[in-house]
Amino acid sequence: MTDILSAALVGSPPTGGYFDVVKLVSMLVLVVSWLIASPWVSKDAKRLCMNKGFWTAMTLGGGVAGFVLWLVISSFAAGLMVYIVLAGGVLGAYVLVRNSRVGEDEKILTPKSILGAFSGGNKTRLAVTDFVKIYNPHGKIILPPKPESATRPEVKQHNMVQELLQETLWRRASRVDISPTADSLRVRYEVDGVVTEAEPMSLQDGESVIHYFKTIASLDLEEHRRPQQAQISVTTEGGVQTDIVFMTAGTTGGQRIQFRVLSEVVRQELGELGMPEEILPKLSKFCDGERGLLIIAGRSQSGQTSTQYSILRAQDAYIKQLVTLEAKPELDLENVTQHTYSTPAELTKTLASVLRHGPDILMIDGCPDLSTARLIIDGAAQTNIILALKARDSFTALAKWIQLTGSADAAVSNLNAILCQA
Repeated sequence: MTDILSAALVGSPPTGGYFDVVKLVSMLVLVVSWLIASPWVSKDAKRLCMNKGFWTAMTLGGGVAGFVLWLVISSFAAGLMVYIVLAGGVLGAYVLVRNSRVGEDEKILTPKSILGAFSGGNKTRLAVTDFVKIYNPHGKIILPPKPESATRPEVKQHNMVQELLQETLWRRASRVDISPTADSLRVRYEVDGVVTEAEPMSLQDGESVIHYFKTIASLDLEEHRRPQQAQISVTTEGGVQTDIVFMTAGTTGGQRIQFRVLSEVVRQELGELGMPEEILPKLSKFCDGERGLLIIAGRSQSGQTSTQYSILRAQDAYIKQLVTLEAKPELDLENVTQHTYSTPAELTKTLASVLRHGPDILMIDGCPDLSTARLIIDGAAQTNIILALKARDSFTALAKWIQLTGSADAAVSNLNAILCQA
């Protein structure tokens, strides 16, 4: 019995053999590093508009699988290698993908970034620009990043948005279109119906800008295909507020964002529309008259709505009854009765009802058929009517109006003027 007991004791491991400080510290360092890296991957993927769900799941799954196998495998060294391959491999893959999408100054774990971190080369802070104040759809101000605590990417993103909004307001653009091409984003401003192309934006900067607007409007950051829309407000240093509607949508090349500046749809003064000086007095005379038809002709996006709204805004809405008939109003006009319609038949019915109430000035955004045209002719004998027609010039507009009315005599009976906008 004594011999058997002695043999068992000789074969047992020495005291303390189950506990290795070096191995335990190594395991804690690697696991804690993974726990720190996982939320960073999630946050960074969200900021760069990458697939946050995919990379978060891969990082967590790789780390958990590696750690479990590390505990199961009898050899510590073999388990360590498996953990490094699974957890570290996923992190390495993410770094490679994200570095391919960012600028040189935002890349990580590259020789340049490592040397810069040790030499203090990345300690210089970007200045935060604040050209306009931005308000979310609920009217809450979006505070700029704090220079002392914000990262360079956050400040850069804020500055790009500020420059874009300032450029939009400075140009007095009514629309802005940022759409992807093969290797950049095309930036176009529409001013008074004329489209001007600006300096292109890199794909990374474009994604950052889109991410910013989606975030402040609480839109779905993961949705890159279906259209999403929201309205924000900006205020300049002079206290002038501008409402902006933006829409994001997916294309074959990536996400696209479009802005519509509501305050640019209508000017406070007719003189700001850029009309020749000899036209303005005649236009004002029509507005002061008691009856007649004014046709505003032009191509699509030529500023017809801007002119119509400006004419209405130039009137005293407390004395005159101002009414509009539009399929889709661009914005709400103060003290103006705005009617909408969805079909030509509904337009005709609503027009007949409006004319019975005798408005002082009636704005109509189009004339689809003969029945509507006859109502407009009859109504122009009693009130001022401003009608928009799609045409490239005044002669084409007149020909189109004659065709709609079915008679040249009827077409010109109450016609005061045709104003064409190129």
